[in-house]
Amino acid sequence: MPDWGDLQEDQLRFMARTHSGEVAYRDLGSGRSLTFEEWETGSNRLARGLVARGIARGDRVSIYLPGTEVLAWIVAYAAVHNAGAVAVPTNTRLSSPELVTILGHAGISGLLTCEELLPTALDVRAGVPSLDVVVSAGGRGPGVEAWDDVLDPDGSELHVPTDLPDLADIMYTSGTTGLPKGVAVRHSNVAMVPNNEPRWSGDLWLHGAPLFTFAGIAFIYNPMKMGMTGAYLARFDAGRWLEIVERERPTMAFLVPAMAELLVAHPRFDEADLGSLVMLSIGSAPCLRRPSAGSRSGYPARRCRTPTG
Repeated sequence: MPDWGDLQEDQLRFMARTHSGEVAYRDLGSGRSLTFEEWETGSNRLARGLVARGIARGDRVSIYLPGTEVLAWIVAYAAVHNAGAVAVPTNTRLSSPELVTILGHAGISGLLTCEELLPTALDVRAGVPSLDVVVSAGGRGPGVEAWDDVLDPDGSELHVPTDLPDLADIMYTSGTTGLPKGVAVRHSNVAMVPNNEPRWSGDLWLHGAPLFTFAGIAFIYNPMKMGMTGAYLARFDAGRWLEIVERERPTMAFLVPAMAELLVAHPRFDEADLGSLVMLSIGSAPCLRRPSAGSRSGYPARRCRTPTG
């Protein structure tokens, strides 16, 4: 077995051993960042805390955090898998009754949230009998444990044994034409890019897809597998996106088609210096405009890849 293993969390462990002090992820909204060592250690501490509170192999744990808490989100995602549990990335735009339907169907045992979303989480708990453990970064409530109190002092490697055929995530569809449906994602097919020993560049991969979507999940581990730092922008604004590209000089970026259309229509698009972008991926919905690599009448990159449209 190569040092980088087969599971997503194996890749994080490998990067923490080989590139411990490198910046793994940046939150462009807050200006905060995580090194690989901080990410790995934080996820192990949280995983041990969850296990100590009864979260067992195969249990479902909701990650109910907004994109503005991206660093807590990615720590939580790794922690759930380290604990041998199944992550349920949860849409933060849904109402309490919709959440009760989804999380009741998943049979969640735990829920990780923050002060902003805690009132809704408490509403949901009353309708989900299986939910025993609620952890919140900020805020108070009956039966709610503070995030920092759940963290175990021991940050060393922890991995409750899981295999490739085991469930990794349960992703729920939007429910546009009916009730949302749970999609079982196994450790064997959760990764878009296989584990490897990347040539570290530290270049930025910019994205802003909601973390509870397939696109958002993919960009948690993909940057490190390409030897890159993930750079997340939780709230998309076309003018700000152009400024970030000019200032931060990412070499890769991901957009959904609606974002790309807003960029092309922005008055600064033609003059903005987007020359650092080597590849732009556009997906998660059909593209309305034909990409034209290297042309400002199309999309802003030397190579444009549209995997889903």
